[in-house]
Amino acid sequence: MLKIVFLCAAVLGAHTAHAQGYETAPTQQPVMPSPLPKLPPPLAEQALPYSLEFIDRPYTLPVGLHGLTATTSVASVSASEETIVPLYLLDVKYRQPLTNDFTLVWNPFPLGILHQPRRTNETVTGVSWSVGYQYQGNFGVLPQFSSFRRQKLNRSSAIEMELTYFTFIPFKKAGSVWSGSFRIGPLFQQTSKFAMSPRITLAVDNVSLEQSYGSPRTEIENQHLTTKKAQFHVPFSLWFGYAVQPMFDITLEYTLLGSGLGNNQYVHLGTLGGTLRW
Repeated sequence: MLKIVFLCAAVLGAHTAHAQGYETAPTQQPVMPSPLPKLPPPLAEQALPYSLEFIDRPYTLPVGLHGLTATTSVASVSASEETIVPLYLLDVKYRQPLTNDFTLVWNPFPLGILHQPRRTNETVTGVSWSVGYQYQGNFGVLPQFSSFRRQKLNRSSAIEMELTYFTFIPFKKAGSVWSGSFRIGPLFQQTSKFAMSPRITLAVDNVSLEQSYGSPRTEIENQHLTTKKAQFHVPFSLWFGYAVQPMFDITLEYTLLGSGLGNNQYVHLGTLGGTLRW
């Protein structure tokens, strides 16, 4: 009888232990599905090698980013208290990147190329070759070469230099107009969107309005504005740039040309430009 009691107690204890172990076993949680991958941000928000700030921009366009620039200029010439009819210029260029360091320029045909030999956080250099068309009172071709360098001094200022040579060959008049210049000036990045740059240029040219225009000039214009030999100028200009949004800029520049012309002659040149990138 005693054996039967011990046997029942053993069986009951084993059953209780088994029940307790079953109750304390951890329950398996359901596996949550992984979240959907995030879509890439719009092109304007991606970390492309093209900065919103003018001081950090490369000389060429990176692959995948195209640009269209339209520039209009008006020049007013005054001599001996006489004001000459303003000269209007219009220039439209489309830039197509070939690589991150080579950009093809259409004006209106693909007759120009930009090359960026060097780009670091502090230094940007570039060279360009182009043959375009322009209207300066008379249509003509405009071969041009330029080299560029920007050297940052700190986060918000830099020194920019540019060496340029161009020749304007009108269709209706014999002879050509040529000009060589060296421009230097500081660039101040005032805010993330706004920049300004006072510039001074040393230029030598044989600019002749009689050649540029397709019609004879008046006696005053011939006396004060028509030159047949090279002359030296020191133009001063003030440039402003504003990034309306990451893909659209507006630039404005005023240039005063007077030193070296003589005869109380001055040229006031205003240039307005807009660039759209996509």
